[in-house]
Parts: sequence; C-alpha cells; structure tokens
Amino acid sequence: MKRGFIYRIWSRTSAYFFVGIDQSLVSAFGLLSGVLLIKTVGLEQYGLYVWIWLGISFFLGLQQSLILIPLMDSIQDFHSAKRASLLSGSFVLEWLFLLASLLTLVLIFGFKIIPIPKGISISHILILGLAWPLQDFLRRALLIFQQASKAFLLDCIGYGLPLFLLFLSSFSLEIDLDFFILAQAICLGFSSFLGVAITSWIPIDSKDLFKILSHLWKRGKWMVGQHVIQFFSGNYFTIAIGVLLGEGMLASLRLGQSFMGGFHVVFLAMENIVPIKLSSLVKNGGWWTVLIFIIHTYGILIFFYLWFCGLLLLITPYVLVGFYQGDIKVFQEILWGLCGLYLIILIAYPFRFIIRATGGHKHLLGAYLLSATFSLFAANYMVSTWGWRGAIIGMALTHLLMLSFFTFVLNRTHNKYSCRNESFPT
Repeated sequence: MKRGFIYRIWSRTSAYFFVGIDQSLVSAFGLLSGVLLIKTVGLEQYGLYVWIWLGISFFLGLQQSLILIPLMDSIQDFHSAKRASLLSGSFVLEWLFLLASLLTLVLIFGFKIIPIPKGISISHILILGLAWPLQDFLRRALLIFQQASKAFLLDCIGYGLPLFLLFLSSFSLEIDLDFFILAQAICLGFSSFLGVAITSWIPIDSKDLFKILSHLWKRGKWMVGQHVIQFFSGNYFTIAIGVLLGEGMLASLRLGQSFMGGFHVVFLAMENIVPIKLSSLVKNGGWWTVLIFIIHTYGILIFFYLWFCGLLLLITPYVLVGFYQGDIKVFQEILWGLCGLYLIILIAYPFRFIIRATGGHKHLLGAYLLSATFSLFAANYMVSTWGWRGAIIGMALTHLLMLSFFTFVLNRTHNKYSCRNESFPT
C-alpha cells in the first residue's frame, strides 16, 4: 500500500520534476559557460561568442515561432490518436527549416554580409548553427508531449558535456574559443541523433502531411513576422551595446542576463506549461477562470522573484571575485537594472499567453511592431548618450509599451464578449 502511494505521487509529479531540473540545466549552461569562458578565453573573446549566440538565437526563435509554438498551441485541437502524426509532420517541417537556415548562413558568410569573427572557423559556426536548432526542436517537442525525462537526457549531453569540458579547461586543459564552438556543436549533434532515435515517430502520408503543415502555418504565420520584429525590438539595444561600446561591455551585459537565468528557468518552464493550461481554460472556461489562474500563479511567482533578486544582488560581488575582468561595481549596477527589467517582463507574460490562447497572434505582431519602431529610432541615441544604462532603460520602455498594448487589447476583447455574454473566442 505504501509503495503504491509513493508510486502514484511520483507518477503525478515526476513530469514537473524533470521539467524543472531540465530548465535548470539549460539556464545553468548560460551562466556557467559564461563564467568559465571568461576565465578560460577572456572577456573580449566571450564577447565574440555572444555575437555568435545572438545570431543562433535568432534562428532558434524563428524555429519556435514557425514550428514549436504552433505545435504547442495545436495539442488541444488534435485527439490523442492524431498527436503522433502532428509530431511527425512538425519534424518534416523542421528539416525544411534547417535546410533554409543552412542556405541563409552560407549566403551571409559567402557575401560577407556580417563580419567573420577572427580566429573562428566558419564551418564550425555552420555546424553549431544547425545542431543547436535541431537539438532544441527535439528537446522542446519531448517536453510538449510530456516526455520530460527524455528531454533531460538530451540536455545532459547537449549542455552538460560542454560545461564539463569547460570545467576541465579552467584547471588543466588549454582550449580556445574555436575549439569550444566545435566541441559544443559535436555534443549538440550527438544529442540530436539520440533524440531522433528515442522519439516515437509514425509514418505519415502526403495528404495528412499537407494538412498538418497547413495547420501549423496557419497558426505560425503571424508569429514568424512577430519573431523577426520581436528579435530586433528586444535585441537592438544589445546589438547597439556591442557596436558602440565593444565586446567587453556586450559580454558583461550577457553575463548579467545569465545570472538572471537563475530565475529565467521559471520563464522557460512557463513557456512549456502555462500556454497548454491556458488553452484548456480558455476553451472550457471563461474570463474569471483565466483571471483567477493568472492571479494565483503569477502572484506567487512575483513574490519569489523579488526574493531571488535580493539574494542575487547580495551574493554576486563575492561570486565575481577571481574571474571577472571588468569593474565589479558597474556589473552590480547592471544587475540592478536587469532585475527591474525582468520584473516588467514577468508581469507581461500572462497577457501574452492569453492573447496567444485566444488566437490573437496579429495583436502580438502589432505590439512587437510598436516596440521595434521605438527601438530602431531610440537605441543608438540612448546607448551613445547614456551607455549601458540607456540600453537597459530603453529595453524596459519597449516592454512597457508592449504591456500597455496587451492591456488595451485584452480589455477590448473582454468588453466585447462580456456584452454578448459569450466566452473567449477559441
């Protein structure tokens, strides 16, 4: 009897346990790889790695908008027997996406549209640029289909092994940035190979494939444009820091964001859990059901976020001693700014999820277009005038603009359907 009770508890909570520990590993990679790379190759070289990471993160976000978010939002639209076909169809779309990404990268480097980092092989960047999105697709697909233990196994290989290599290099091995990029690409590639092997795929005929691809495109077409605009609205200030203030300050900002990754694990977990829950509530409940869920969930999250920020600001100066090559006082100020910025982002999350769940993807596009326009016109001036402080203030203003737009849209939607005595559109 006791064993049966423990088994039932574990079967109900193991998925959340693996989601939490998996997201912790991914966030830990962002922080620890930054710390160890700075110690191993230096602050400026880490800044070069951040440039490469920014480029790959553009493709990761594009993949998420085109494939993964529509896949997540479509789960409720397919019966359990058809969900395996949905997964197989999305995998075909993933390979088409990787082919398009490869051609894009070849053109970018072939025509020298962006400068090629010195001392780093283009072929290594190309391999990393393909292996990382493929591994990310597989891990997120496994999380969406509630196979978090398998996703954790992939991330132990894709993220854990590169961290272990960096840990060794900080004590005994001597490696440069180019070698680490190749090693990371190999680890992510092997993780992807294993992911394909352990995922359950089913054959799918061309008719069903076309229906699934059309369904995913219908849901994702707005988000593709949204991502491109969102990327530049959210990262234009970061790019301006790298261009105007140099790789050293870019590396410091990215390191600060990595420290915030200790709580960013919650953001990532919300991306995998909350939209599915909200989609169900929107479909089966009403405004008040959604509102109670949001207040309860995010009220607790904000409380723990404030506690996390206080602890982080207290211990960071002691953690930085021994490896950080910049001004610790300036870095501490950067962390203060990022704590305020991420609080605004946290508050805006449920608004974005509700709009997604009610099919208002074009409204999200409008919000990001508004923030991107502001970033385009304000970033260079604010960064050149106020330095990194101008960048953080500018990023905060972009998110406040989006939050205001989300509030306006949801208020109008609520009033529209309340007058008709109807529930949310699905």
